[in-house]
Amino acid sequence: MFWDFVALRPETVHQMMFLFSDRGTPDGHRHMDGFGSHTFKLVNVNGEAVYCKFHMKTNQGIKNLTAADADRLLSEDPDYSTRDLYNAIESGNFPSWNVFIQVMTFDQAEKFEFNPFDLTKVSLIAMQVLGFLGQVPTLVASSASHDENFLPGYPNYPGLPGHAFLDIKRYNLIKRAVRLGLFPTE
Repeated sequence: MFWDFVALRPETVHQMMFLFSDRGTPDGHRHMDGFGSHTFKLVNVNGEAVYCKFHMKTNQGIKNLTAADADRLLSEDPDYSTRDLYNAIESGNFPSWNVFIQVMTFDQAEKFEFNPFDLTKVSLIAMQVLGFLGQVPTLVASSASHDENFLPGYPNYPGLPGHAFLDIKRYNLIKRAVRLGLFPTE
């Protein structure tokens, strides 16, 4: 059934090529790039908006597992990647990524060769350096990412799925606060 889905939907080719290549089995979280599939809208202080895609390039270098190692770790050590990240941070070897963005004006988007919101396409627009993601602060789960909590210049738009799970996020924050003794349980 899975292969029927893939074979009947050519838009899945890019993801399948990625998944079934060496890049589909990274050697832990530290040795892989990251990117937002979605196109976001950013607004500056003058109210001028652009579309943007985010990319994070690892500074540790890309490393991948062989198929045999991936199979072995899956059955023998399923927490390998998480433990590797934890141990690196615990030893003071903080992983880092350079952050890049691809920017497109609304006019450019209208004239673009394909829909910039299409998740099945890879845009070749030049990337601009945005910054550096180094030591990650603790308690990031407490940020409760939701469109009501976004930073200025990062508005909600209809395609953004971040607003879908607000009740779950609130429940988890309260549960965590009770566990830490921040709220009385009676």
